[in-house]
Amino acid sequence: MRPGARPAVGTAARDTRSGKVGRVMANVGGYVQLRPLTGGVEWDVPPEHIEPAPLSEALSGAVAEQNALSRRGDAEPMPYPTHRDPTVEPEYSAQCVEAAGDNPPCGANSGVHTGVTAVDAWMRTHMTTTGHHHFRRRYDDFAELPPTDAPQSDPTLPPGLEPARVTRVRTP
Repeated sequence: MRPGARPAVGTAARDTRSGKVGRVMANVGGYVQLRPLTGGVEWDVPPEHIEPAPLSEALSGAVAEQNALSRRGDAEPMPYPTHRDPTVEPEYSAQCVEAAGDNPPCGANSGVHTGVTAVDAWMRTHMTTTGHHHFRRRYDDFAELPPTDAPQSDPTLPPGLEPARVTRVRTP
């Protein structure tokens, strides 16, 4: 790209003033609008301060931003493994999140099902009747933490599983 040329919308570009990499969203007036690669607030840059971002820089910028986002609200990982509670079946559901213009999302819900097939069928039916194409799917399973007072030789524990250090409330 020659100096001062306007980059194509959708390409990755670097703001030479700040060093930030963003995706070109628009060429408006005398400015190019950039948005951070992972989304966020756009900023305007004069075309003379824009240069194409090399693929490695565009990728490293995206990785750095994703890493920063993933560190928000970090919690220490649980040091004890859990396993799926075999007495409870997983639950599947879907919700329509399609929104048109300023309208709120549709919000139609498939309800809870014990298999993914029923949820997929509901999504196809909803899409056919409404034309909506965006859904949030959920899969909920139930984890089990062995009680701390279980003996190490408890035959109900999977091999190599250490009992978690939790106190289970027992009801009489």
